[in-house]
Amino acid sequence: TDNNSSTDINGDSNSGDGVIINGDTNTNNDSSLNIDGDSNTGNGVVINGDVNTDNNSSTDINGDSNTGDGVIINGDTNTNNDSSLNIDGESNTGNGVVIDGDVNTDNNSTTDINGDSNTGDGVIINGDINTNGNSTANIDGHSNTGEGVIINGDIHADDNSAVNVTNNDVVIHYPLDNGGGNTDDNGGSGNDDNGTVIDNGGGGTDDNGGNTSDNGTVSAGGSSGSSGGAIAGAVAGVALAGGLGYVMYEHSMHMYLDKAQPLELESGDAEFWADAQFEEASVDLTTDSAEVKLKTRQGSMTRHMNFRDGADGAKHFAFEDGASQMKADLSVNMQTHEYFYTESGVMNGKPYVVKSHGWMKQGLAQAKAAPAAGA
Repeated sequence: TDNNSSTDINGDSNSGDGVIINGDTNTNNDSSLNIDGDSNTGNGVVINGDVNTDNNSSTDINGDSNTGDGVIINGDTNTNNDSSLNIDGESNTGNGVVIDGDVNTDNNSTTDINGDSNTGDGVIINGDINTNGNSTANIDGHSNTGEGVIINGDIHADDNSAVNVTNNDVVIHYPLDNGGGNTDDNGGSGNDDNGTVIDNGGGGTDDNGGNTSDNGTVSAGGSSGSSGGAIAGAVAGVALAGGLGYVMYEHSMHMYLDKAQPLELESGDAEFWADAQFEEASVDLTTDSAEVKLKTRQGSMTRHMNFRDGADGAKHFAFEDGASQMKADLSVNMQTHEYFYTESGVMNGKPYVVKSHGWMKQGLAQAKAAPAAGA
């Protein structure tokens, strides 16, 4: 698609893939490409080639499936020169989006990849993410029982560029340049009963015929085959020890307080709580726990807190001590990392309520929190 042109490709199928493109897609010079595929038991959209978008152009790919994957791209995505790429995939039991290749974004361009699944993984990228020249890549994955985002490769954000990864509502902002990962190319099922098939060349001999049951339109039935089955290389982020997937997983599942905050005394013994600090705090989402340390003139007090409930994007952690009638509650917003801490109890025979409010940082704490201002 070239020179201020537009192409729309739509396909629907019950038992096959909605849209199959056996070759590269090339969208250039103020042009647009829109691909929309739906399937019940097959994949929504399968592209066996690179997705190239250049020179103020746009490519939009949407795929939906019940038991297959929403969108599969068996190749690189290259988005350059003020262009945009949007990929949106959804599935019930499959994966939302699977890319078996690198995601490259360059020269004032944007790439947005969104994947949602009920029991599969949201987004799987078996390759590197390279963002350069004032460009941005946004990777957003959600799953009820699987991983939100899995990246089996490196992330590079150079030259005033950024990569933003949202893994099940936990946001990570890069640059974070780590090594690791492996790139697996995975096979899958054939192309029987497909919606739309476009073959831009290839050496395979599978024949989809002209018009078959449960199909939309079929063009040039010979193909190089589809990697439309389950992605064998998709593994949980925690299993990628030594690679970027593990680093990203650990980074996304922890938060910490990088600077001690003053404790606000709402009621209680003013002398005991004078100069008290909310000294340290950390959240570990892998164990659904949190730890808080308060510092007074008499010493430090540690609260080991457990997950209580969650609502409206926030998680609540609680600690109770019946002997001292002490109750502590920590609420952390998973998107903004804003926290609210409230503790009440009886100290030296006097009831008290202390509070703290601030923002935590994503990742594992590197060192003890700095003292509060004026402490």
